[in-house]
Amino acid sequence: MIKDKTYLNGFNQVKFPKLKGHVKITLHNCRTGKNEVVEGDNIITNAVRDIFAKNWLGQVDYNKMMPLWANWFGGVLCYENAFAVEQGETDPDPDDYFIQGESVNACVAHAGGTVIPTEHDDDLLRGSPTRSAFTYTENSIKEVWEWLPSHGNSNKTISALSLTHKDTGDAGIGTPYYAFQNFSPFEDIKSSGLEGKTGTAPNSVDNIMTQYDDTHGLWFHIGESEVSEYRFQTKKLTVHIRKLPYTKAGLYETQHANADFETAFTVELTFDLFANPCYWFDYENKKLWIFSNMTGAVTYSDTTIKYAVIDCENQDVDSEGTIVSDDNDLMAMPFYRNDFFYVNYVYNPNIVREGNYFYFPTSSGAYWGTGAYAAAPNLTGYKKINITNQSDQATLSYNAEHQRYDFSVKAGGLIITNGQVFNGSIGYPCAQMTPAIDGETIRAISSPSKISSYAVPIYVNGARHILANKMVNTSKFNLPSPVQKTSNQSMAIEYTLTEVSE
Repeated sequence: MIKDKTYLNGFNQVKFPKLKGHVKITLHNCRTGKNEVVEGDNIITNAVRDIFAKNWLGQVDYNKMMPLWANWFGGVLCYENAFAVEQGETDPDPDDYFIQGESVNACVAHAGGTVIPTEHDDDLLRGSPTRSAFTYTENSIKEVWEWLPSHGNSNKTISALSLTHKDTGDAGIGTPYYAFQNFSPFEDIKSSGLEGKTGTAPNSVDNIMTQYDDTHGLWFHIGESEVSEYRFQTKKLTVHIRKLPYTKAGLYETQHANADFETAFTVELTFDLFANPCYWFDYENKKLWIFSNMTGAVTYSDTTIKYAVIDCENQDVDSEGTIVSDDNDLMAMPFYRNDFFYVNYVYNPNIVREGNYFYFPTSSGAYWGTGAYAAAPNLTGYKKINITNQSDQATLSYNAEHQRYDFSVKAGGLIITNGQVFNGSIGYPCAQMTPAIDGETIRAISSPSKISSYAVPIYVNGARHILANKMVNTSKFNLPSPVQKTSNQSMAIEYTLTEVSE
């Protein structure tokens, strides 16, 4: 469908250093004075390397990641279970760096780049960095974290350790405590050269929902051709595929999308759409899945979702179907709001998928808003539904109703959205990545399965971002045998990172 006329060049990248690691764990019994020591070499995962490798639109500011040891290797996580090792291998998989989550591998203890503040010492699994023990040479860094006898006692053994981002080390992987509530799971690594969107909001060329390939992005809307609003009844949906230099540039690309030579096509569905639907893009097969349970302008089914699979290469509808929840709990997809200033927005964030499972937002009932009373989605969590066997369902719940209806990322065992992280089956509030005002809340993230992604507001003009996921394991170490910290012991973890020649 789209053929490039010349070879394209990737953007320059900062070369990631080759590192090796060594870890030493010391459990000190404060009563007997006895030390229990475990140490060994650990692998460096490809998490930070992959962030370096994706210089989205040529606009990643690598300086924001520096120094690497203090930021992306500045936290530590202790796990109950060992990391998986493939048959015939001696080390864990360095490409498997996303955190598995509490339901698979519990976080037993954690520490980051900040000493625990006395007034917010509410997370007893948290330790503190020991700056007096920190040392460095021309090509190595040794970091040390310490847990007092009162901290790090979970009644679970420690079988594995990892380094992580310093903020993730401080906050943990999903908790109800102060540090996590003030933690942002993403680092905005865009350069100052990444300008805001261009053009008018409804039909801006920068309205890009998802990455299509290295040099193109995809946008869609209900109806045909140009649109002035995103709320009306129709069976038609138009898909636009536009030049955008995600990782490669040709003869005329800039950091903005270009619609001069776009591919656009319209399909007709068997069911009605009342606003731009929610979506998931199958990058490998170039198929756009759309989802809607709207039955009118401000009415919806809380049990049944209609979906269509659009083949973007053949430019037709591949299939259609319905998905039925086992309870009356589905959120309106999409969600229309009438806010305090009488400005109307349609929220149609991406739906996350893991294998055969889709995760659909749930709600206690949407309030659409009227006049000065702002709309409220009243999100309660997710319904996990197996698309091939819909009797296979599970419910994930926020620990309190959530009012941000925004992009979602499925990263390992975690679901990360703007202001919440699901760790296992529970969603915990955290800091918001983007402001909760107007169109800044209506954001599309182009590569939700990647460690970093280009993000853009859709229905208004506003700032664009490049977001890197901080909730990753940047190293991995399996202990020879599990250890358990008790309230009679303090614990110190030393990590030494060394640059090695190629």
